[in-house]
Amino acid sequence: MSITYEQAAEIVYSEGVSGWEPSWGTFILDDRSIMEDDEVFVFIVGAREMLVDMNPDFMTVGGGNGVVSKADGTLRWIPWVFIEEERPDLTQRPNPRPTYFH
Repeated sequence: MSITYEQAAEIVYSEGVSGWEPSWGTFILDDRSIMEDDEVFVFIVGAREMLVDMNPDFMTVGGGNGVVSKADGTLRWIPWVFIEEERPDLTQRPNPRPTYFH
């Protein structure tokens, strides 16, 4: 079974929003870009107030980005610094249909 980008986004959104505290801001999956390699999709999630509005009051430290296996939909949360080390072939391209998935 192969996971589509849309299915991977739903997996990350569902898992991320379920543990989100309202005091952290408005949860979004920032899908303005599609990041992937042959094996995974990578998603940036966080407070809309930080990711879109650039309000530093909503910046978080720690956590991670959603990394979804294209083969089976397995989700892992990995900090960006480790993604860069682990996924050197990761590419990024504009999403032709961004939605700020929320």
